[in-house]
Amino acid sequence: DYRNRKWDLCSDSITGLCSLTGISASGIQEVIKQLEYHRLVERIGSAFKVYLQPKIRQKVIENDLQVE
Repeated sequence: DYRNRKWDLCSDSITGLCSLTGISASGIQEVIKQLEYHRLVERIGSAFKVYLQPKIRQKVIENDLQVE
């Protein structure tokens, strides 16, 4: 069922993603790194597996929200 799918594949190039998002080529690497860290995307060769129903890492989110 299409609406219950857990992920989709994004095969756009990095240049294409930069154009779509308005993020510079140098800036998009950090964005991708953060998306991978939070398990929202996974690199599959030259494409990305984009999780549509991600499992959120609660402990990481709590740590990110803590104020020192």
